[in-house]
Amino acid sequence: MRIPYLTISLAAVTLIIAAIPGLADALTLSRDGEIWQLWTSHFCHWSGGHLFWDLLVFVVLGAWVELRSRKTYALLLVAGLPLLAWSAFAFTPPIDEYRGLSGLDSALFGLATLAIWNDAKSSYQRSFSVLAFMAFAAKSLVELFLEAPVFVQDIGESIVGVPAIHLTGVAVGLLVGAGGLLLQNRVLSLSSIVSTLYDYERHLRLSTKETNRMAGN
Repeated sequence: MRIPYLTISLAAVTLIIAAIPGLADALTLSRDGEIWQLWTSHFCHWSGGHLFWDLLVFVVLGAWVELRSRKTYALLLVAGLPLLAWSAFAFTPPIDEYRGLSGLDSALFGLATLAIWNDAKSSYQRSFSVLAFMAFAAKSLVELFLEAPVFVQDIGESIVGVPAIHLTGVAVGLLVGAGGLLLQNRVLSLSSIVSTLYDYERHLRLSTKETNRMAGN
């Protein structure tokens, strides 16, 4: 049985950060923060409700994506996390610090819907991925209108939500997913070429042996 080790490990790290006083403050990304906080800030949260919803979605989607393609999942973690954290400061309202897994959750959602679309064996499966994406888009538009998250309500009195990060997240997920599919197709094409060349060389070698044998007779 395959186990989503990365997702389980990162979920455990998130809980440890929440349990140790002051650790989240040291790992949270600020405008004048350290470069490594572009990764660590995603695993810090402002409240229990913020942690609950973010972690719940992360475990479900993260495990699914990881079990499907750990390489694509790792690419998202390495390249997608810093892009998401950096982009959070480009949105209004202006913020001084960024925390939370919701951007990564949105990226995982985008990656998952693209994977379902690509793997679909019927129009119903593709319709499901389209409807799921439309529902996510509708939720994000409502959040932009309200200027607040839909599910997390106790984020903190002085904390301002950044719903636009969810749209950025799904875009990053689609981008990483498309890149993973493109790379996979190229690898498959390359392996097909190598296999064809090998078969041709083997056939040529057997033909040469047969010709030499007949000449000897």
